[in-house]
Amino acid sequence: MGLPYVRLHVVASGVAESPRLEAKRMDEIAAVARALNFLADLIEARGEYYYEEQNVKRWILDGGGKSGNCETCEDNADRDWIPDEDTFEDVEGGDIDGPPAHPNCECELEYKEKRVRVYV
Repeated sequence: MGLPYVRLHVVASGVAESPRLEAKRMDEIAAVARALNFLADLIEARGEYYYEEQNVKRWILDGGGKSGNCETCEDNADRDWIPDEDTFEDVEGGDIDGPPAHPNCECELEYKEKRVRVYV
């Protein structure tokens, strides 16, 4: 099973209880992120990986008509490219392989092959 190459970015938001305490927390989070990035660099530097072709698909919205696209179809399109074996959601919350997600749905699917790095 391969390990994905992950790059971490730390973002702070919200109001701090104490600036000193918040700075300490951010320093600790940044230290963990640096350590994880270092480990990811070591894994990549080993050079033990191969490439694999993966079939992926994405939801393509139709014109939406006068009322626009429904929330379910927009959420499916927001997922972007997903593995071909993954499912989307219909308006009732069920799993579907592709359109239609509801009556009158005119959305479509787009397919392609994606090259994926797999670590040994």
